[in-house]
Amino acid sequence: MLENAIAKVCKLPESIQDQAAERLMEYVDELPADSERVSIEEAREAYANGDFMILSKWKRDLGIDDKYRNDLHLKIASSHAPRWNAS
Repeated sequence: MLENAIAKVCKLPESIQDQAAERLMEYVDELPADSERVSIEEAREAYANGDFMILSKWKRDLGIDDKYRNDLHLKIASSHAPRWNAS
């Protein structure tokens, strides 16, 4: 397939060939490295098996999610605050 694409591009004017080459190089530069590909595949496999956890839950479970901890303290404090009846 790549050879067919290159053959088609080679028939185009040189300025368009340069643009096509630039886009191809940009695409290749953005591809994950080998080690990243392995990690991505492992993550996909874990997801397919149901062996995954979203980051916010993981942080919350470890007690390192300050925002959640602060929100929880506010909710607890407000639930114990006296309720004033405006009537």
